Amino acid sequence: MGNHGVVRGKSVEASGRTVEEAVDKALARLNRGRDEVEIEVLREPSSGILGFGARDAIVRVTELVPVPAEEQVVDVVSPPSHHVSQAPESPRAEPEGEPSAPPSRQAILELSRELLVELLTRMHVIADVQAYWAEPETPNEEATLVLDIVGDDLGLLIGRRGSTLREIQFLMRLMVGRRLGQRVNLVVDVEGYKRRRAETLRALALEKAEQVRRTGRPVYLRPMQAYERRIVHLALRNEPGVITRSTGEEPRRRVGIFPA
Repeated sequence: MGNHGVVRGKSVEASGRTVEEAVDKALARLNRGRDEVEIEVLREPSSGILGFGARDAIVRVTELVPVPAEEQVVDVVSPPSHHVSQAPESPRAEPEGEPSAPPSRQAILELSRELLVELLTRMHVIADVQAYWAEPETPNEEATLVLDIVGDDLGLLIGRRGSTLREIQFLMRLMVGRRLGQRVNLVVDVEGYKRRRAETLRALALEKAEQVRRTGRPVYLRPMQAYERRIVHLALRNEPGVITRSTGEEPRRRVGIFPA
């Protein structure tokens, strides 16, 4: 489909090991053929060194929507433009050389999932990855990309008190950040381990808060990781009669629950 008599419609971004693979993913999501879209390569693929530092291709595919003949007269009398925009509040075309728009949530999700699957393959772990965006609990927080590894006999991926899982999460944040050139709020989980752990910590926090209200004496929980302490603080931030405060130094830092 040529550019005469069309306007740009919905755009999607997709990643793949090759440009062709990325384009095919985007076309499938748009349910369009190649002659019905405009394809923009946001990033060429790179093989890296020995498989490390490899970069997938990222493309943006935009629908080209036909304009009825009676509406095309507008194009005849309008000044020529390098870019046709459907948004009247943004009529200015982007000059050549201007940085492309940041990757969409879906593109970040797909890239992160593919990287984690590749990492698990290199670790000789047979598993799948369920990826989704978890919306923030408060307006001041940002959404979290959750990568939940699912499969059989995955206890080794968790490690003692989640130590191995923390290392995998650190590596994934590093890999995704380098690929995208930006920080991503990303959490790696195994079979909902962190979610179940969070539920257990919230229940424990509420139980200890009740104990503090009943006895009037502070209670100190055992040393925890930073993300676990945060769960306790959030669980009790609106509880009447108690306040929380972290005390001590890493790795022995813990949460104290005090009478308000």
